Amino acid sequence: MAARTSCLGLWLVASSTSALTRRAALGGGGAAALSGRALGGGGAAASSSRVRRCAAPVGYYETQLRLDCGVAVPAAVWLPGDAATDTGDAAVYDYRISVGKLFRTFLGAPLPGALGWSFPLAPSAGVFAAAPSRAAAARPAVVLAHGFLGSRFDLALYGEALAARGAVVVSPDFDQSLTGSYAPDPGGGSDRSAIVAAALRHAREAVGATGAVGCLGHSMGAGTAMRLPGAAARVAIAGFAEPVDDAPWLAVASANDGPVPLSRVEPQVARCRGVVRVGGDVDGPWPRRAALFLEGPAAPTHVSYLAPAVNDAMQTFLGPLLPLARALNVPVLDFDRYGLVRDAEPTADRVVPAAVGFLGHHLGLTRT
Repeated sequence: MAARTSCLGLWLVASSTSALTRRAALGGGGAAALSGRALGGGGAAASSSRVRRCAAPVGYYETQLRLDCGVAVPAAVWLPGDAATDTGDAAVYDYRISVGKLFRTFLGAPLPGALGWSFPLAPSAGVFAAAPSRAAAARPAVVLAHGFLGSRFDLALYGEALAARGAVVVSPDFDQSLTGSYAPDPGGGSDRSAIVAAALRHAREAVGATGAVGCLGHSMGAGTAMRLPGAAARVAIAGFAEPVDDAPWLAVASANDGPVPLSRVEPQVARCRGVVRVGGDVDGPWPRRAALFLEGPAAPTHVSYLAPAVNDAMQTFLGPLLPLARALNVPVLDFDRYGLVRDAEPTADRVVPAAVGFLGHHLGLTRT
């Protein structure tokens, strides 16, 4: 019954796009403006975002990861400013929501992936458009792994902050991405392990990042992070899986997370030895295994960890549906509950420094 209800909700989401102009719905040049955070024309939408500034200059570019199966997967790449070549262009995060992907995923309807809406998002201050450069030799490489119906920009604040501390960060789309940016390989050649391997290969070969490897994931991506063999450190946010080895890890969970609540994660973490519960304000050596459990009325929802601008875009896209979803108790990955609190900014203020600090300590990144 839950699956049927979710499908109904998603059908309503897609139906709500009928109010879009034909140009925007077909993914043309139309861009919905996000107040203070998006670029381009269109009507302004309410925004929970504020302008952030990176602690140090950060270069950014997009690339295509070529998999052995022949699939090309889009990926966002952040790298330290002193290891990047400035192109002189403005940096823009080309975020997109595919209605066609929603239909194919939940209803099996063969709609084209091009059916969707584009949201060009502005990065934090201090991020500039860059070209790949091997000047990042021996730097650590970190892969960001989004969750179900996520995107390569969901964890952008983590990517920017890690690059500002000296890491090369690659954030690819995965088969489950909401962007519909590529057609997954029907034979499984574009699974998460293949994409993560391609992301690390790009970091090594295109940028020269041959240092320690880290991985940070949200929701389904948390499992990707915990299962990555050979990682020197991992961060699992709003999800957890038994680690594949004894490498350091940090688990982040919230009591107000609907899909993956703290009550589900805490027993899993408790089965692991040597876990130290932290408050997120660790200033000094981090433990090898740490848990940041967020409780109380202001604890974040499942999607509160995503970049504020991404959440703003999702609220703009899902806005016509959310009041009805709440009335019908239709679960929409907590986007309905997020619309009531819009707490991505305070969540980022608490969780980004903790996650980046943990990875920075165990990967040997500089402090900023």
